[in-house]
Amino acid sequence: MAMPALKSRSGEFLLRELDLRWKNHDIMVRWMSRFFNYLDRYYIARHSFASLKDVGMMCFREKVYKTLAGAMKDATLTLIDKEREGEQIDRALVKSIVSIFVQMGLDPNSEPLQAYELDFETPMLNVTAAHYKRQAAVWIEEESCPNYLILAEGCLETEKNRVQHYLHPSTEPKLMSKIEHEILAEHETKLLEKEGSGVSWLLNNDRKEDLARLFRLFTRIPNGVDPIAKAFKDHVTERGLELVELASQSINEEGTASGKQQALPSTVEQSFVQDIIKCHDKYIAFVSECFNDDVVFQRAFKDAFERFCNKSIGEVTIAELLANFCHSVLKKGGKEKLTDEVIEDHLEKIVKLLAYISDKDLFAEIAKQKLATRLLQDQSASEDLERSLLSKLKQCNGAQFTMKMEAMVSDLQMAKENNPKYVEWLKEQSAKNNEPMPKTDMNVTILADGSWPTYTVMAMNLPEELTQCVTNYEKFYENTYQSRKLTWIFGAGSGVTLNIKFAQKPIEISCSTLQASILLLFREFDSLKVEEICEKMGVGIEDLREELPAIMFSKFKLLKHQPANPEEKKRTIGALDVITFNDDFTDKARKIKIPKMSKVDRKKVNEIVDQDRDQTILAAIVRVMKSRKTMKLPALSLEVVNSLKKLFLPDVKKVKKMIEKAIDQEYIERDPDDKNTFTYLA
Repeated sequence: MAMPALKSRSGEFLLRELDLRWKNHDIMVRWMSRFFNYLDRYYIARHSFASLKDVGMMCFREKVYKTLAGAMKDATLTLIDKEREGEQIDRALVKSIVSIFVQMGLDPNSEPLQAYELDFETPMLNVTAAHYKRQAAVWIEEESCPNYLILAEGCLETEKNRVQHYLHPSTEPKLMSKIEHEILAEHETKLLEKEGSGVSWLLNNDRKEDLARLFRLFTRIPNGVDPIAKAFKDHVTERGLELVELASQSINEEGTASGKQQALPSTVEQSFVQDIIKCHDKYIAFVSECFNDDVVFQRAFKDAFERFCNKSIGEVTIAELLANFCHSVLKKGGKEKLTDEVIEDHLEKIVKLLAYISDKDLFAEIAKQKLATRLLQDQSASEDLERSLLSKLKQCNGAQFTMKMEAMVSDLQMAKENNPKYVEWLKEQSAKNNEPMPKTDMNVTILADGSWPTYTVMAMNLPEELTQCVTNYEKFYENTYQSRKLTWIFGAGSGVTLNIKFAQKPIEISCSTLQASILLLFREFDSLKVEEICEKMGVGIEDLREELPAIMFSKFKLLKHQPANPEEKKRTIGALDVITFNDDFTDKARKIKIPKMSKVDRKKVNEIVDQDRDQTILAAIVRVMKSRKTMKLPALSLEVVNSLKKLFLPDVKKVKKMIEKAIDQEYIERDPDDKNTFTYLA
């Protein structure tokens, strides 16, 4: 009765008739199971026959399903295709037909869902893949990257809803995988590189929503985010190298204008570091907001910054620029008035940038010299901010990194406590000897040997007033700390205040110890040759060449310069040049401060860093060998490099050289039978 009616129909009409016949058959089987319940429970179970329900299912499978399975599948897929094209279909009908495929597989002698998977699911997945392959081919040519992503996300959501409405739940991962392969995996490269809308364009235009969608979609496919991370890394690297190139061009322009290679202008230094900070803030926001802090993107971001942050701009490394930037925000009298909160934020970001620098020890050495300048010349804006920077550096790089700088700050604190004691001692001595208090005040900073930068010790002839101050302090110090010895570093002295009566008005001058000593010579002489000044002060001409420009060539022309050879370049100081006191000098201010010329000697810093690295590598070799006892050269070199790369990246040739030094100093020995094997000597 059922088969003639079913065979006479096709398409949706076949499905409707089949649905009706199946429901009727199901009702009949259930009623028969109830009528013959006793037989089902006892007789059939005792004789191991199939139950009435199974027999009814078997009859439908053999008589109806096996004959019409192909037509059922084709008609169902046609309806699904119509729905994909936007037409309305009877979803309840499709769901009912799909349930027939499922129940036809519930045969005790076969795998569950076998009929559904073989007769319907597999063809449906192939048709779906072909459909979306055609769709994706059109979209990739016609749509922009953001629009393509919206369409792709919409398709995936629609297909997921389709599974929930009328397909078996087990189909969802298989269906999603097919669609993802066709619309995402197959076109990923072309999509990411799409001109005018690819990843680079999205990053340049801050399209965070589209980038988040891109990441969200491609996490669905195996290794799908790797090409996106590579594109992100390439973009960030390119942007960083552009900043480096712009800064390099400023050096070249300055050099072309002056005819010689110039250092990076201070304004360019500041703007470059600020641009790097902005670049870091911008792209780290993409990593957190768009890429969900995925480890692949964190690694790509780190690799990109490490690549361009370790470039040099002319002769200047970015490590030096970061140290200079810290100095500019921490010293008094900066061009910009920054609040403590803004400075803290700047310091936090500089420490983050330092993580990408391989020459962290170079940064530490320059930062130490800059810190010494701020502390000794009273240029530090805030001791709390200084300690805050050291705390951040210590947290990121370890206690060893900031140990010397922390000792320097502590020395200044001790000096603040020590100077009042000196004043009290002076009062006691004056009262004891019935003498008046000295007219000249002096604050002394005791620097712990080994923590501070190395200063040149000069035995100069001080003016009488300053000599008396030095003598008094030496007596106080010897009386207070009997086992310690003082070595005076006059070249680092600052803040000497002189009241000078010029022709127009008296002016209070604050200057360095050497500058004050030079000016005080002109109480007795109207003019002196440079060589005479050297002789009277007991210093070399190079020391004068560092100190004289600030009081002779700057806007504070306290002295006049008359070169012995008029043909020589201006601002060149020769031994026979005549220096005259400028009695006509005047200034609007009643008090002026002469800036101390304190530039970091890059060559000297590099020498110090190289020496420190040698000792650090040697210590690492000894430490590794002590724990391993015996090692071959490649393994030893690799472990030493890995142990030090957080501070700096050691050169393999330097490591080999220090291994030889360790042998010479009898820390290790070479195996007599194998020259590449070393043994630790206890």
